[in-house]
Amino acid sequence: MLFFNGKEDMGLEASLKLLDLPPDATIDDANRAYADLHRMIDQFHQDAGTGKGGDRQEDMELLTCAYEKAVGFLSDQDPRHAPESAAATARPAAAGGHESTDLHFTINFNTDPAEDAAGEVAPVLPEPNTRTVEAAVSITARRLHQAESALPAARQAVTSAAAAVTSASRQHESARQASMDAVIAAKSAKSRALLLDIEVKRAMAEAIAVAEKARDRVIAARQAAREASVEADKAREQARRIRKSEETAAAEAVCAEDRLEKEKSRLKALTHTLIEARERMRMFQEPTADPAARTTAAQPPSSPPPPADRLSPSHAVDGDEAARQQIMSDLLDIEASLTARRKASLPAADDGVQGTRDDGPANERRRHGRLVYPVDRRPRCTIDGRSIPVLDLSAAGMRLASDHGMAHSRIVRGTIALAGRRALPIAGKVVRADDAGLGLRLVTRIGNHILDQERLRLSA
Repeated sequence: MLFFNGKEDMGLEASLKLLDLPPDATIDDANRAYADLHRMIDQFHQDAGTGKGGDRQEDMELLTCAYEKAVGFLSDQDPRHAPESAAATARPAAAGGHESTDLHFTINFNTDPAEDAAGEVAPVLPEPNTRTVEAAVSITARRLHQAESALPAARQAVTSAAAAVTSASRQHESARQASMDAVIAAKSAKSRALLLDIEVKRAMAEAIAVAEKARDRVIAARQAAREASVEADKAREQARRIRKSEETAAAEAVCAEDRLEKEKSRLKALTHTLIEARERMRMFQEPTADPAARTTAAQPPSSPPPPADRLSPSHAVDGDEAARQQIMSDLLDIEASLTARRKASLPAADDGVQGTRDDGPANERRRHGRLVYPVDRRPRCTIDGRSIPVLDLSAAGMRLASDHGMAHSRIVRGTIALAGRRALPIAGKVVRADDAGLGLRLVTRIGNHILDQERLRLSA
């Protein structure tokens, strides 16, 4: 209840403050204040009902100490009240009931039963009992002397305690501030941790979403790659079939040309045989023919003989003449048809072997317009690792620079590199090889749009 602990050293000012006494108060005021405080302490502990006797005993000891110091101080100021102070000192001592050991100075309470009984009888001693008064005065004086001797040490202890309290309060304040700072830092760190946790969760969600999208894209890309691979395989297979068909077509073209040459040779031999047979027939008819028939026999073979209905009547005399005339008519029909077929094609060369190598480019030159390249802008054609300049180009043929390594080739395959385009694959047959260049008849035609772009490029 009280503000001071029994183990502390209470000074005079604290004692007067506890009893609520001014410095000029009297001993009677101290007695009344003591009685009031004693009653208040009892009432407080009764109302509290704590049941702790130690707290009440400490409050009583502290009140007794303050009362003794106040009475000693007031007795020094007013010597007339010394007996009253002695009696007043005896009364609280009896109320305390034992010696206080919690203070720095020792206060020996009176344990004599006679003195206790004398103190409890009346607050004011009777006049005849001077011995009791002297004893009380001596006790009070001794206690006062002890209190005065212990006062410097008590003051020093109070000063040290005040300094310790100040230092402890400062340490407590700094510790409390540090604790508050630590709590604030912990809350801030917790908030940052929560924010980082939220950010990590959001980043993980975004990363998972991005990974799923990337996985879908990878799956789609793999599917597209598989489809592209399948398409590429199909395209390669188709290109292989086309290339094989081109090679087959080129081989068939070569075989057809060979057969054509053989047929032309046979036609030429048959024509020669027919001419010889006609000459023999004419020679056979000369004994019975008139001079006009001789003149007809002397005409060149290219001019047809007169028709059968214009023969002289002497030729149709018997059946042999009619049979010979029929044979002659059939031979003339065959000759006319062979002559018509020969006029449709180009005349053969004298040797009858190399004549077909020149009719292809001539016909092609008549049918297709050629694109002639200048010297500094000629594209290159790559055939079997050889890079040969292209002199001119058309939709169905081209003319390359002279190359002795390609002179004996029949079917060639390669690529031609045009400006601004990928290399175009070509396949063709060599139809002319001389100093003027190497003529190719293309099996793979070149589109007209490519030729038009080349013309625009050259004209620019």
